[in-house]
Amino acid sequence: MIKINILITAILLLLVSCEKQTEQATILVDIKNNKSAAAKVRLTPLGKKFSFSYKTVTLQNGMFTLDTLIKEPHEVSIQLDEMLKTLPDGGLFAVPSKIIKFFIYPNSTVKISAVMSDYKVEYTASGNILNEQYTGYRSTILDDYASRYELSYKVKSLYATKAQDSVIKIAEAKERVAYRKMKKAPLDFVKNNYNLELSPFLLINEPKNVIIAQYNNLSQQVKASDYGVLLKTKIDFWAKASVNAVAPNFVYETYKGNTFRLSENLQKYVVLDFWGSWCVPCMSEMPKLKTFYKNNKDKIELIGVGSRDIKERWSAAIQDNDLTWTHILNNKNGDDLVEKYAVNAFPTKIVISPKGIIEGVFVGAKDDFFITMRTLLSE
Repeated sequence: MIKINILITAILLLLVSCEKQTEQATILVDIKNNKSAAAKVRLTPLGKKFSFSYKTVTLQNGMFTLDTLIKEPHEVSIQLDEMLKTLPDGGLFAVPSKIIKFFIYPNSTVKISAVMSDYKVEYTASGNILNEQYTGYRSTILDDYASRYELSYKVKSLYATKAQDSVIKIAEAKERVAYRKMKKAPLDFVKNNYNLELSPFLLINEPKNVIIAQYNNLSQQVKASDYGVLLKTKIDFWAKASVNAVAPNFVYETYKGNTFRLSENLQKYVVLDFWGSWCVPCMSEMPKLKTFYKNNKDKIELIGVGSRDIKERWSAAIQDNDLTWTHILNNKNGDDLVEKYAVNAFPTKIVISPKGIIEGVFVGAKDDFFITMRTLLSE
């Protein structure tokens, strides 16, 4: 009995020693030309975008110090009241080029030195190599970044003042040019810097085919970095979620408070519909999807996967549009179904056979899904 107790104690001590320890991280900020009295600091653990937290801080002469306890690397952004500009009609316009973004690790200190201006904030961040590389990259695109949002503000102002359509169209054309330039900046940087740890971070939001192709070009050291490992995890998920692959299992709470487990619902075809209340093509397709479900609900299990949505808006869309099939909200930290099923556009429908095999992936509000299902269900 004594030996058993000693063994149990040893195991418990081993488990405790293997746990990640919570350690303090300190953020020191000094912002010149700042008019904000307060700021929100958003902290997001590496690879856990659904578990971010906010801390509100008060600035004294543009400065503040924030101590926080963390167990893992975090992506941090500082959002000042000053990033909001007032439109002619009284509405508010956010200027993302005035957000301060950086990275912090447990048991470390990051110092931010910033200068605020009308459409941008220039800053440097110390503390780790990612900060050094990110602020260096950002400085090369900052003028274009700020110009893009200055043009966006102008377009919104023209609409607010009911300007002539011809004037608005000219402004929108300039905004689109600026947007496209900014959209390609991260990938342009990556292609010239496969040996920098910042590159996998900049790849995170690129399309699936781009990520896979560019990952292979990264140096071995970069692949072993935090964001390099995160990219590899995404790629491994995608390999498991392609046509003819076994559909990744998941367990989620439904809109009605029940538990849906994919592995227990494969008696018939399962269709995962990735949609959002914010997505115009998704919502425009709902009448056709309602008819499809009504005619085939004895042959299929239709699961609406609310994606990138706010719970209240998602819930209201289900009620207002009388969407009677099973719904889940993709907000479970550590089990992001958008990533797990390699979804890059909305709506996307994934068809899973009764054998648990992915038989089709249908992107967009197109008839190819309905045509294919008509053939499958008639067999």
